[in-house]
Amino acid sequence: MAAEAMNSSTDAAVRSRARAGNWQAAAKLLADACAANISCEVISFNSTISSCARAAQWQVALNLMLQMRGFALLPTVVTQTAAIAACEGGTRWRFAMQLYACSESSPDAVCCSVALGVCRRTRRWQCAEELLALLPLVRVHADLACFNAALAALETASWSRSLAKVEEMWASLSSLDSTSFTTGISACAKHGEWQVALQLLSKMMTISVRPNRITLNAAINACAQGIAWPSALAILSMDTATPNVVTFNATASACAKAGQWKLTLHLFDAMQALRVEPDQITFNTVLNGYQVAGLWRLAVALLATLAMPDKISFTTVISACEDSGEWQAAMELISAMAETKAKPQLLSRSAALSAAEKAGEWTAALFQLEDMEEAATTPNEVVLNAAISACEKGRQWERASQLLGSLQRRGLRADVISFSAALSACEKGQRWLWAVELLFAMPAAGSAANEISFNAAISACQKAGCWKLCPLLLTEMALVRWEATDISLNSVLMACEQGGRWPLVLQLLEDASGFRPRADSISASAAIGACERQGQTARWQV
Repeated sequence: MAAEAMNSSTDAAVRSRARAGNWQAAAKLLADACAANISCEVISFNSTISSCARAAQWQVALNLMLQMRGFALLPTVVTQTAAIAACEGGTRWRFAMQLYACSESSPDAVCCSVALGVCRRTRRWQCAEELLALLPLVRVHADLACFNAALAALETASWSRSLAKVEEMWASLSSLDSTSFTTGISACAKHGEWQVALQLLSKMMTISVRPNRITLNAAINACAQGIAWPSALAILSMDTATPNVVTFNATASACAKAGQWKLTLHLFDAMQALRVEPDQITFNTVLNGYQVAGLWRLAVALLATLAMPDKISFTTVISACEDSGEWQAAMELISAMAETKAKPQLLSRSAALSAAEKAGEWTAALFQLEDMEEAATTPNEVVLNAAISACEKGRQWERASQLLGSLQRRGLRADVISFSAALSACEKGQRWLWAVELLFAMPAAGSAANEISFNAAISACQKAGCWKLCPLLLTEMALVRWEATDISLNSVLMACEQGGRWPLVLQLLEDASGFRPRADSISASAAIGACERQGQTARWQV
């Protein structure tokens, strides 16, 4: 009797501590009982293992299962379920699968649901399929909870595989709940199957399962993935659940992706009217709407009201300024960004530099490039190309050439955009020799010249009076399979006209069918001018 009383008191103490979440004390009591040959009940071990599972103490949970052998106790399905729940995360999912497959007791639907939950949280959908295949063998009838767990686990599988398995299990169930539909709709969103998501939502309403807010959010998110903004708005207007900030954000995202910026901004107004507190995602979506609409002033004004704007907020507004040609505002925002936790990064600095480039403000562009390097932000090809283009617009051929060289020194590839911008800078700076050298350096740099590159080099030679090179460059252009354009032909004709080479002018016009540009008024003027210089007006027939 005394021994039984001691056993009973030990069991009670263990269960009390386990229920209180004190897994250490419960495990110690069991270990002490084992050392003192005091037997404990299976329920005590189950309670302690469950407590360990809640505390993510998987090693202790598995050790407790081994200790049960010392009491000649066999783990039950409850023990197995609790131990499986403990083996979640990292590579421990393997232990969970082994526990399920090698159990001495028959697993039930609850145990299966827990194992499927481990598969879902560790993104092991293949294991989920294997578990489902085992169900008939162990004579487990999948209930609604098991179905929902399976559906959630298969979210990351290929859409066709998960849909086939869902339909198979669906047929075996007499009823479904909102969790079933919500999980299915979420899976549709992840796989871009917004039409199927809408079908599930429709079926849900048909069988009188009321969608909750989470369901509606999942359906709207699916519509956002498919840019189905009318459907997203229709779901938002349903009165089955009160929309929250997630609902509005998903709907606004669907509208924004479809370019419906007016609706995006209208949703922002509706949120305020319904007193739904916007979050950072909301503000960034609205800022993006302002950018698309070209409303850079409103974007700057909204940014100024944000307590803690993030990198996306700043970069979006800077891009809005870039699109509108407001380079000074973009530079001011970069300075303001540097004073916050959202330090300027490559994307934001690139947008500011591009704004300066579009405005032809080469000094501001180079300042931004220098500031970027001082901040240990490594510029990429896009940034350096924009800086070269800014120098080209500012007729700074030397700086453009230096930047082109810096691309190669940094181990970056100078592409046709880089060379073409540098060539145009040399053309504007009347540096024909540099232009020709750059043109013929392009193949060695792994960049094939295009018509813009040739046009810039020909124009540079024409403006410098180097008429002899112009026809040669035109021939080279044809050799690399680029057809001469009106610009290139006219530049060559003007160069030859300036050199008084009227026979060559006429020959080029006669051979123009080989290049297939269209002779225009500029071509005619060059031809007439060349003939007039040599008193050969009769040679040209208009």
